[in-house]
Amino acid sequence: FEPKSGDVVFNKKSSESLTTNSYLNQFIRVYEIYGYVVEIMVNKGKLCALIPGQPLYELVPEAKNEFSVKSLAGYTVRFVMSPDHTVDEVLLLQPYDAFSAKPKR
Repeated sequence: FEPKSGDVVFNKKSSESLTTNSYLNQFIRVYEIYGYVVEIMVNKGKLCALIPGQPLYELVPEAKNEFSVKSLAGYTVRFVMSPDHTVDEVLLLQPYDAFSAKPKR
């Protein structure tokens, strides 16, 4: 903490339990929102969201069942789990709105 030194930056590192394949695989599925599909997949060991016509979005674990969108500040994906530990819905949280996506049946 020298006045002439550069800024001290702390980078939050997510718990390793939030990045294991067994943890991430529970979210893999196709979800529907207003007639559109969002495919959640694991790509190169990272959870990702694929929306037709858009780039592949990497999801970074922030907390249990909650991920931030790496390339979009303020965008969060939260998986709501049912009592039997399957995904009941996905909340797509944006800076000014939120949307709910359901697993495609």
